[in-house]
Amino acid sequence: MYLDTTILGTASSRISTEFHSLQDVGWYASSYLLTSCIVQLPYGQLYKFYTAKWVFLGALCIFEIGSLICATAPTSGALICGRSIAGIGSAGIFSGFYVVMAYSTPVEHRALYNGILGSVPAIANVAGPVLGGVFTDRLSWRWCFYINLPVGGVAGLCMLFSRAVKPSLKGAHWREKLDAFDLVGNAFLVPALLCLMLPVQMGGTAPWEWDSARVIALFVASGVLAIIFGVHQIWRGDRALLPLRILRNRDLLAGAWFNLCIEGALVVITYYLPIWFQAVRNVSAIQSGVMTLPTMLGLILTAVATGGLVAVVGYYTPFVIVSSIVTPIGAGLLTTLAVDSTTAHWLGYQVLNSVGVGLGCQNVMLVPQFAVGAGDVSMAISIFFFTRTLTSSIFLAIAQSIFQNQLAQNLRSHTELSIDPAAVIHTGASQVSETFSSDVLPTILNAYNSALTRSFDVVIALSALSILGSVCLSWRRINEGYRRK
Repeated sequence: MYLDTTILGTASSRISTEFHSLQDVGWYASSYLLTSCIVQLPYGQLYKFYTAKWVFLGALCIFEIGSLICATAPTSGALICGRSIAGIGSAGIFSGFYVVMAYSTPVEHRALYNGILGSVPAIANVAGPVLGGVFTDRLSWRWCFYINLPVGGVAGLCMLFSRAVKPSLKGAHWREKLDAFDLVGNAFLVPALLCLMLPVQMGGTAPWEWDSARVIALFVASGVLAIIFGVHQIWRGDRALLPLRILRNRDLLAGAWFNLCIEGALVVITYYLPIWFQAVRNVSAIQSGVMTLPTMLGLILTAVATGGLVAVVGYYTPFVIVSSIVTPIGAGLLTTLAVDSTTAHWLGYQVLNSVGVGLGCQNVMLVPQFAVGAGDVSMAISIFFFTRTLTSSIFLAIAQSIFQNQLAQNLRSHTELSIDPAAVIHTGASQVSETFSSDVLPTILNAYNSALTRSFDVVIALSALSILGSVCLSWRRINEGYRRK
């Protein structure tokens, strides 16, 4: 599951080359994140009313179907469709991990278990780029999705024979359950998200210029639908898709803000750094996976170590605050990467950025487990993943738009070389050095470098804004805070 989100980075260049679809690269991740976001809140209600085991297994089956479609996709559009279906399943799997842990582990050991669970995505972050490179170079990028089938099958069998975690609210009438899913609220939320994502992803290129009628209309429609959704949520109160009693919790709001910022920053780096290595440094998919290991190892070591420290000292807030300070510094250094950057530069910058992210990304997941009462834990966790996936999909699309528009602008500025920006974009990042002649290649590489490092500006902004959430978290011992609930 976590492997699926990291393995695609090193394969995206080869996929865009095969389908001649560099303009769709952002959608391979954004479509996955968008559908995951749309169904995340309903999953919170499912885990609240139904046995976690069966909800989890249902989500896993949907994810496997989406992975199979991706593996056999004949076109870029089919791949995006498969990613969208896989995203629906992933939403229930991600939140299911933490719901099961929150309901089945002792309170005094939960921070330690949280750190151990944090090592799973960290290990996937290490294995993903390397496996993606191996599959892409030695077999086919399609194996990045085929691999999910046996792995998911084993995970499903383990869950099938595990002890069932009972729902936090049992015996509810079917009308109460149906009302909790807030179908009217979803009817406003889903189109609002779609109207937002489409212009964000497509904007800046013909016929989707930022000042075009279609882009403006979609942004306006998204805003209007979001306002209607917000009013509807206020009217429903504690029966809303986003219950007001949970949204009034300061710790939950602060933690969700930090979480959405730091995860949005991480997904942009994870996705575009391998492309920088393949396009600018002209390395293979395997080599780009190896070159991003500093980021992944930094996340592993820091997340696991700080998880253990939190279990000892009982506080997660100081680690989250330090994360908000260190991460923007590392992100800022990554924007200084150049065609001739040394190994010390790209390695050291990755380590600093990943240590910053690792200090906070896993520890903040303790907030929804301790900031609310036991009956609201599943919903609080779903809200965290909703905000995480929403901003990840939006800011990944923004990074793609910045990259694509900046690349075209950089190439158009060199009129003396007669470089067709469309030809460069449709070539695919992994084939740039092999496709273009030596007289124009340096210009194209510099254009690629400038465009990719400009997309890292999104990482700086998000990681810097995360401080607004981290400084608002309460300073109290985890066990004490829980006992007062």
